[in-house]
Amino acid sequence: MSSQKAFEQLVNSLEYVTLARLSNKEANVKYYSKFTVVSLFCVLAACTNNSPEELMADAADLLDKGQLQEASVTLKNVIKNNPGLLEAREMLGFAYLYQGLYLAAQKEFERSESKLSDEGTVALSEAYLWLEEYESIGDLEASTEGSLKDTLKLYKAIALYRSSSLSKATIAFREVTLSSNVDIAAIAKAYLLIINDDAQPALKELHRVNEAVNLSPIALQLKFTLETFSNDWPEAVSTAKRWLDLRPADYKIKTQLATALVNAGKFKDAELYVKQLLQLSPEQPYFNQLNGTILISRKDFKGATLYLDKAIKNGRSNQVTRLLAAVAHYQLENYEQAYQNLSTIIDSLPKDHYAKRLYTSIQLRLGYTQDGINTINSIPELGQEDLLYIVETSRLLVQKNELSEAKRLVDKIDASKIEDGEMLRNIGLLKLFTGESGIPELERNLDNSSDDINSIYLLLIAYIENNEYEKAYELVETRFAGKQNIIGRLTAKGFVQRSAGDMNAAQETYSQLRELKPENFDAMLFFIEQSIREKDFENAASKLSDALEVYPLSTRLLMRSFQVHQRIGDLSPSISQLESAQSQSEDPQYALLYAAALLLDEQYKLTVDFLRKNEISLENVPKYWMLLGNAYAKQANYNEARNAFSKWRKQAPSVSSFVQSIELEEIDNNFSEAQRLINEAKRTLGKNSTLDLLATRLMLLEGNNEDAKQAYIGLPETAKNSIIGHLIKGRLEIIDGNYKSALSILEPLYNEVPSTELALLIFSSLEKLGQEKRVIAFTQSHLERAASNVKLRLIFANYLLERRPKLAIEHYDSLVKSEKEDSPLVLNNLAWLLNEDGKPARALNHIEKANELVPNNPNILSTYAAILSSLSEHEKAIQKANDAFVLSNKNASIGINYVRVLIKAGRKNEAKRVASSIIPVTIVQETQLNELKQQFQL
Repeated sequence: MSSQKAFEQLVNSLEYVTLARLSNKEANVKYYSKFTVVSLFCVLAACTNNSPEELMADAADLLDKGQLQEASVTLKNVIKNNPGLLEAREMLGFAYLYQGLYLAAQKEFERSESKLSDEGTVALSEAYLWLEEYESIGDLEASTEGSLKDTLKLYKAIALYRSSSLSKATIAFREVTLSSNVDIAAIAKAYLLIINDDAQPALKELHRVNEAVNLSPIALQLKFTLETFSNDWPEAVSTAKRWLDLRPADYKIKTQLATALVNAGKFKDAELYVKQLLQLSPEQPYFNQLNGTILISRKDFKGATLYLDKAIKNGRSNQVTRLLAAVAHYQLENYEQAYQNLSTIIDSLPKDHYAKRLYTSIQLRLGYTQDGINTINSIPELGQEDLLYIVETSRLLVQKNELSEAKRLVDKIDASKIEDGEMLRNIGLLKLFTGESGIPELERNLDNSSDDINSIYLLLIAYIENNEYEKAYELVETRFAGKQNIIGRLTAKGFVQRSAGDMNAAQETYSQLRELKPENFDAMLFFIEQSIREKDFENAASKLSDALEVYPLSTRLLMRSFQVHQRIGDLSPSISQLESAQSQSEDPQYALLYAAALLLDEQYKLTVDFLRKNEISLENVPKYWMLLGNAYAKQANYNEARNAFSKWRKQAPSVSSFVQSIELEEIDNNFSEAQRLINEAKRTLGKNSTLDLLATRLMLLEGNNEDAKQAYIGLPETAKNSIIGHLIKGRLEIIDGNYKSALSILEPLYNEVPSTELALLIFSSLEKLGQEKRVIAFTQSHLERAASNVKLRLIFANYLLERRPKLAIEHYDSLVKSEKEDSPLVLNNLAWLLNEDGKPARALNHIEKANELVPNNPNILSTYAAILSSLSEHEKAIQKANDAFVLSNKNASIGINYVRVLIKAGRKNEAKRVASSIIPVTIVQETQLNELKQQFQL
């Protein structure tokens, strides 16, 4: 693009163009008022008290003083009482023009009709320029020769320029350069230079007539535009201030000035004007962007996000706004929002744009590791000048276990050129993690560091990792020499011994340490971990209890205690410790840890009660709503879970908060709401492979298998290789009947991350393959680790009903005991099995409950009849069996049971009659009926 085109785009994009008439340097033309007043006094009669003439004179004085609104009110009153006084309308037009009310000014000038002066004609042309009514300017004419007529010609030329009629504009500007008024001619020459791609000479031309420029809004506007085009922001600020002096009420000039001040780094000065602009229009997108930028300069990132998000919401979604919003959200660790803003603009940025570095960091923090690596590889050149970026990005890659990628970045740094101790520490650690020694950097860090303890321990780790034990012990002895440092020396020595795997020596050292200082944290922790290594969990729990007496708020000890008591199988002591910690501290993390422990212990009601009780102190913490939503979901209280997850999403819109919300809707079979949430997540978070995966899985759940196949094919390889990607692939294999292939995908995934969904899919595949032993072994194993998995237990019990009746009884019995609400199906099946197992008295209790829940159900009545028959209550049994047979419309299986009840009651003839009315539907029913007929000669 030529510089001419670039300049034209800049000028046309500016929302603020102020134009006014030019006059001779000798004339005092401020606000054009004095000339107008003299003209008016020549045609008006002598003034009297309260006469229109006197009021207009007052208004002129107000205009001259810059009291524009007061002048407007005075003139409106004059016009109200004297509507035919056209001179008053012209003066009101000037008052409106100075306030930036261009449409109102245009209307008043036009209403002046034949009385409009040449000065008013020029002012009307300016209003037309503001309103971009360029053709209307061409119809205006001035009656007198001189500067006013030349000014009008200049305005006409500018109108042609702004309407992109460059050839006509060039001719018009050349004519104006012949004006006897050197100032008008200079402006025309400047425009000609601009048309010829000579922006800098145009600026020099304006400097040549600087005195006249400072009195002319049109000249100042042009000068300001040239200075902003040249990025000369200090000069642009100075020009805009002079421009605003001529039009103090014009909000558009204030906006230009505020923009220039922000670009010049004068944020405090800019704030004055931005506040005025926001009072004028609180929702205006650009004003909100300006304020957000100012707040970022103050490091008020939370405040900045409020204004920048509003700017985007209200339609300002360009690169600058999005980038500023991304920076603010990143600083607040709102990585999802930062990602959303950058992802919408990243592809339109140059490859070496600094935003790519920020984007990389966000991608890695959100777990989009391969995407982050791809972005890193797209950045053309990285070297020593990118030190901070390389160190931070390498650290994130190490966290994601992408060590080779981290090493590739770290190798771009020449550590010998770095003197900063902290940077040396970071590089040393990165080298240590990525397979190099890191020792030289960490030794130099220790020499330069004021943080001796941490630097010592980091160097000790480097020595140990590189098997430099002698150097490690030497460092301990030299850095912790003397009797006064004995605690530090023993602690460091024990650390080296323990890290080196010399547990006997470490035990001796920590024993000495414990004798000198029984409450030493490191010594306590060593002996706790020793008990855990020896699998003496009871002893470890006891030691943890003692340690927590000394350090009741140590999250490390609290979490270790929870893990140990999980291994023991009794979480109550750990939960008590967490309850005590949260009661001693106002830090929300302890209350949330306690709630999480209750949730993991399946104390769902207590979890909800505790969280609700502490809502006032925790409601601003996103994890509070996450835990509350999960607790409600575990109780199948989906409405309350929805409300909690909704608040979680509002506070922290992230992949996690949306995923849990979507999965809740899937569990509740509310697929339309799940789809709505996926769409909302995509709008909120931008491009995201996890959301694409969820959308594909939802297609499968809704039965849109072909759409799901096509969607899966279109997913990137990184998404296909994710947990959800493998799960979808497994489902697709099951749909196609490839059960062995499905198992090859799902079983390794289950071993890595066991879940109910995976367990159900594996169960289904094994069942389809007819592998009964594997079905039973797998499901039993899963239910041992996930005893609360009701759905799989019920499916498994139904599977065992005829295959392994005694095992089925165990699982039905477990369901009856664990579920708060009785299931008629479970009660019926359990009663049937117990009766078949020779326990009719126990079965009776269950079938009576089932019958109360669902009266007149044929299957339940049939089971009821069989149990009563076993208890020799034959009349009742026959009645129940007959009711069941009738209600079932003579179902064959229920009829066969009816025959058995009649036979047990000695009613052979009735049994024969019923048997003859049964019509078998399946081979099994036909076989059972024939066996009964043969056995009892029916």
